[in-house]
Amino acid sequence: MKQAIQSFYRGLFDLVYPPECPYCEKPIIGSSSGQISSEFCESCKEIIKPDVTERCSICDAPSGPHSNTESGCYHCNRNRDRFQFEKVKSLGVYADEIKSICLRAKEPSGRPVASAALNLLWETWEPEISQIKYDLVLPVPFHWSDRFWRSHCSPGTIAKALARKLKTKYSFRVLSKVKITAKQSSLPVSRRRSNVRDAFRVKNVPAVHGKSILLVDDIMTTGSTVNEISRCLKKAGAKHVSIVVLARALKGARSFVGE
Repeated sequence: MKQAIQSFYRGLFDLVYPPECPYCEKPIIGSSSGQISSEFCESCKEIIKPDVTERCSICDAPSGPHSNTESGCYHCNRNRDRFQFEKVKSLGVYADEIKSICLRAKEPSGRPVASAALNLLWETWEPEISQIKYDLVLPVPFHWSDRFWRSHCSPGTIAKALARKLKTKYSFRVLSKVKITAKQSSLPVSRRRSNVRDAFRVKNVPAVHGKSILLVDDIMTTGSTVNEISRCLKKAGAKHVSIVVLARALKGARSFVGE
């Protein structure tokens, strides 16, 4: 009876004050997830959802139809060492609405946008992401001096929500960033790898040894940051490392930023 009463009043409240889409901020009729929804409205989903079916099997960049990308594509083979992670999944290319979502997800009030973007990514790629039984979901860590001023870190928000969907463990204490680095987006491609070299550490080796790890960030361009962390995880004994990001930026595009 108590649950029925609570459900009635929650439905009545949402009818009078319907939750808002975190992107367009218009009311979502029929939703009951709070005043700011963790889902995009149907109109925004249609605008945001990428119309890209052919992706690189490794780096998730758009590829030509019928391309064989089992060993990588032009984007992930160009100017790189062998990736230490196995594959990447993203919502889409870092441009237009997806770019806007990533930037808003980084803002102090960006938690609902980050959560809604992850929900859309999951809706799009659940079968591919769920192919592997992951033991642990980890966000790309910030240095403590950066974290000190942030009320919200989008990789952590995304990773925590993804762990719930996968019904597996999440932790922000396994990895740490031990070196202050320049922003990757401010550097040319040739300097990004050296910028993050030895910048990360696995604090809890037993937590990753022999485990399949899903590493989460918001944007990936060259893959230098997630590759360096993957190298640390593999050195600590991780069996498998995959990457999930909101957006896959492509090198050489002026408006693209990322790591």
